[in-house]
Amino acid sequence: MIIVERAEPGDPATRALLQEWKPGKKASTTGRFLYLIARIGTEPAGVLEGHHDYGSWSDLKDYCHLGENDLGSYISSLYVRPAHRRQGVADALLDWFIEDARQERSVAVVAHPDEEGRGRGARIALNQKHGLEFARPLEAWDEPWLMVLPLS
Repeated sequence: MIIVERAEPGDPATRALLQEWKPGKKASTTGRFLYLIARIGTEPAGVLEGHHDYGSWSDLKDYCHLGENDLGSYISSLYVRPAHRRQGVADALLDWFIEDARQERSVAVVAHPDEEGRGRGARIALNQKHGLEFARPLEAWDEPWLMVLPLS
């Protein structure tokens, strides 16, 4: 069974998972970011880093009418240990975050699937499975880069 819970940025499991994913990456201690840890039994299996104060709507054609007080939720990092992939860990983390965004009254959940080629297709498919779709950028941008799930 997968258990998802909030974690403190200084939590050893949070730090270890972020370092394992991207050596040198550290958890933010500003208080802005929310960290979720997924565990299978007692073993940390994955981590999600995000926040509920996204407001950069001006670059997105269908959302540029929103103002700075229309806050969304942003997923900045999602990592699952290789031994636990394809077991529902990422799904559990995303479900938890999306439900938390609804409770926080976010207007949308936003994610940026990294440009890195390896695994990008899987990240896009995972986001789409949870209802996120690429948002249309303003003409200044060549291609869509942010995925959005409207909540309101």
